[in-house]
Amino acid sequence: MNIIRLRYANPKIVTAFTSRRYWLTHSADNEPYTQPGVWKVLAPVIQYSMNAMWRPLCRFMGVSAVLLHSKMISRELIEDMAYDGISVIAWTVNSQLEKDYLSQTLNISYITDCVKPNPKC
Repeated sequence: MNIIRLRYANPKIVTAFTSRRYWLTHSADNEPYTQPGVWKVLAPVIQYSMNAMWRPLCRFMGVSAVLLHSKMISRELIEDMAYDGISVIAWTVNSQLEKDYLSQTLNISYITDCVKPNPKC
């Protein structure tokens, strides 16, 4: 638990937790992985358990921020994390509509692949 020791030694050091939905059962493009045998049954169970545990784990480790796939973020999640002093940052946000929503409506930062105006983003 080096992160915990690091944060307690110097709370000004920024640490973060990163996650996306279905990281164990689906690719980043949301394509299901081909699971062999027993793993096909175990992977969703482990995935569900991890989804239930990441928030308490972040609180326990004392992280400064959570970097989450934009589809995981809600106003309730932002308020819940803010209660513990944890910032929420969305990734990977390329749609201008989604950028506007996250920055103006939810008032959070985001990570994008597109810095300059780009019709593909």
